[in-house]
Amino acid sequence: MSEAYQSLALEGKVRAVTILGELMKEGVREEEERELNREERRTTGMEEARKNGRLSSSSSSVQRLLSYLPLQESDAHRLLSCLPRLHKLGAKCSAEDVILAVDAEYTYTNPAINLLSLALMYVFNRGAGGPAEVGGEAGRTGGPVIWNTYQGYLKAAVENLQEDMSVASALDSDVSFGAKLVRGAYLEKERAWAAEQGRPDPVNDTYEDTCTVYNRMVEVMLAEVATAEASSLSSRAVMVATHNEESVLRAAEGLARQGLDPQGGNVVFAQVYGMAENISVPLAAAGFLVFKSVPVGSVAEVLPYLSRRAAENRAVLHGARRERQLLTKELAARVMRRG
Repeated sequence: MSEAYQSLALEGKVRAVTILGELMKEGVREEEERELNREERRTTGMEEARKNGRLSSSSSSVQRLLSYLPLQESDAHRLLSCLPRLHKLGAKCSAEDVILAVDAEYTYTNPAINLLSLALMYVFNRGAGGPAEVGGEAGRTGGPVIWNTYQGYLKAAVENLQEDMSVASALDSDVSFGAKLVRGAYLEKERAWAAEQGRPDPVNDTYEDTCTVYNRMVEVMLAEVATAEASSLSSRAVMVATHNEESVLRAAEGLARQGLDPQGGNVVFAQVYGMAENISVPLAAAGFLVFKSVPVGSVAEVLPYLSRRAAENRAVLHGARRERQLLTKELAARVMRRG
């Protein structure tokens, strides 16, 4: 699916996202219809249900999808089968006023993730943030429901972000867009895969290059948020998810420079719970909105996640040392005051 979507020009991507969004909504109605069919078969029998024309087939949906997205038919069936589950997630988040931030993975899977995320945006990021009524679910009013993730360690990160915003802008005038900006955590695997496939290395050459790309993504999104707020355009929102002090300071300064309200909800910061408190606490105290990411699961499940967070940002280790220094200083000050 990634290769099929990536092969399309911008207009083709807009059409593919649109048809997938429409099929997602239709899939919910078909699920309801199938439930009605099952009930009808129990009460009137299979033949009567056929006469009423309520036995649906996915063949027409497959053909419609294939006319916009060059997939194998078997892949199209698998893609369609997951749409009701995605809709259920989006509808629940929309109803509960919860952001659904779709994670990024490897470069060879990200185009497919982008396609599905944008289709979810097409359905749920309507108006102020959600659809007025999709499958019986009321939309949220506090900004985009669906956010996609963009990785600053990729050379093409800024271009990927801008392309997805262009697709979102071309969908409908009321479709909003949310972006979570991270540095990324799969350097070794990405480079090994590229070498194995004989492809150019997609990862930035140095950590400093990654910082430059990341900061540029933040600048792009802050400008988009400001433009959207100053006009009648659909909303834009950004989560600056980093433990890097310099990037956080630059983002805070950029927010002020753009005249954005730090409590407005369209620019938020994020760090992992238990890490970078020397960044999170001052940010919150200064009036910025701060999210803390809390990994949930067994130790075996959580440790790999936390190790990737450390690997994706060298500032994590520097921040840990900084926190120890600050804690030592604060403890010493308290002891002296008591004395």
